[in-house]
Amino acid sequence: MLARSILLKNKKCCGNGCLMCPYEPKHAKDSNIVREEIIQICSNEELDLINKINVKIKTI
Repeated sequence: MLARSILLKNKKCCGNGCLMCPYEPKHAKDSNIVREEIIQICSNEELDLINKINVKIKTI
């Protein structure tokens, strides 16, 4: 199982069905939209990473 931070560092979904997939829609190759519920549970390190990389945040 890959950590959420590693998946975020990839900057987009790999499409391999990762259990911790933070992207919306889940498991959609090349999606770079991070789900809002993921943002709510991220650590400060992960939030810093999200702010540094070019991903979108999906709001509910």
